[in-house]
Parts: sequence; C-alpha cells; structure tokens
Amino acid sequence: MANSSKQQKADAFFEVVTYKDLQSVRRSASIKFYVVLGMMFLVTIFALFLVFSQQLRPTPVIAFDKAGKALIFPDTTIETSTTDVRVRRFMSDFIKLYDGVSPRPAEDLTAAYNEMVPRFREILLKQGADQQKIETWKGKNIETLFELDKIEIKGAYGLGSKLSIIGTGRLIYRPAVAVKEEAEPLTRWMFFKAQLIIMPVALHTPNGLLVEFYSSNTFEDPQKLEAYLLQNNIPLTSETGVAK
Repeated sequence: MANSSKQQKADAFFEVVTYKDLQSVRRSASIKFYVVLGMMFLVTIFALFLVFSQQLRPTPVIAFDKAGKALIFPDTTIETSTTDVRVRRFMSDFIKLYDGVSPRPAEDLTAAYNEMVPRFREILLKQGADQQKIETWKGKNIETLFELDKIEIKGAYGLGSKLSIIGTGRLIYRPAVAVKEEAEPLTRWMFFKAQLIIMPVALHTPNGLLVEFYSSNTFEDPQKLEAYLLQNNIPLTSETGVAK
C-alpha cells in the first residue's frame, strides 16, 4: 500500500514537471515566433524603403555635345533623340576602336564589341576574326586616328528602327607615345558600310545605337578607293551627306 502511494506521488510529480516543461517550451516557441516575425517585418520595411529611395532618385541621363559625344549626367532627367551628328560621332568612335590599332587592342575590341548587338558579336567571336589583331599590336607604340570624310545615312529615326550607312574615311597610323625620330604618319583610305539599330539611351547603351552589321575595306591610296567605288557603283559624293 505504501509503495502504491509512493508511485502515485511520483506519477503526480512527473505530470506536474511535464506540464511545466510543456508550458515553458510553448512560451519559448512563442517568443521566438514573434522575434522572427518582427525581424521579417523590419526587413520588409527596409526593402520597401530601398525601392522607394531608388524611385526618388533622378534617372541617369545621357546627353550629347555638339560633336555627338555621349555625356552622362546622373542627376538630370533631360531626354535626347538620335541625330545625324550622333550617328557620325558613333561611327567614327566605333571604327577607331574596331578597325584602328593601339597598344591596348584587347580593350579597344572589347569596347567595340559592347557596341554590337549580341548576335553579331557572337558571330565575330566564334570566327575569331580579331584574335590576330590582338597578338600583332599588343604593347606596340602605334595608334590610329580615324577621320570621317563622307557618310550617307538612310533610315528613319525611332526606337527599334534601323539605319543603313555607307561612308569613307582615313585611318592615320602614328606613334602612341612621341619618339625623338618620329616617322611620318601612315594613312590608309577606307570604305565602310554598317547597319545600326536605334536603342533607348541608357547606361548600358549610352549612345542609343548598336551595330547590327559592319564591314570595311582599306586601300593604300585614294585613287584605289575611288576605283572601288566606281567599280561597285557606289555614288558617295557629298561631304558627310545624309540621304533619308
């Protein structure tokens, strides 16, 4: 009988202990739940604040100087449109990077490739067309200037529109760093044709233009260039003229 009484007391004790432990676990879980809930609430508020603050910031805008060069103004909201001046400037810069040379050919080609639509860039990369240029000119004290002579632009200006371009110019080779016995600059005349697509002006497309196709031919003298134009019936006569 005494043993039975002791067993009942022990059972009652453990029931009380179990109940207290369960209550403690419940309180602990409840506290943790509210802590996690509070943290999630704070994270949500912080994320909404970041989104709101980004919307309040002025959209970075790319404007253009009189020569058509892109100028980035992160704290203004002026919009600009594609113009003939911008197209001429874009083509001059692109040709200097792509067809010209410098002691940093890989960097120049990377910049030129970034001005192309992905498909055209992928074609050139798979062809490996410019690898020889990198190996030939890397580290050499030679650079080129490009001077645009004539250009013809056909197409309408509007987002998604395409511009067909043909033109002539000169690549002038000279020392990148002046030397004592400086040689006479070497000039090569060229004919080029390109197709551009008009894109929104944005940080990743600051000129609002991408190259969809480009090719060029170089000549040792202007007479050979003129012969090429005549032979291919290319009536390019006006100075930086524009044909719409």
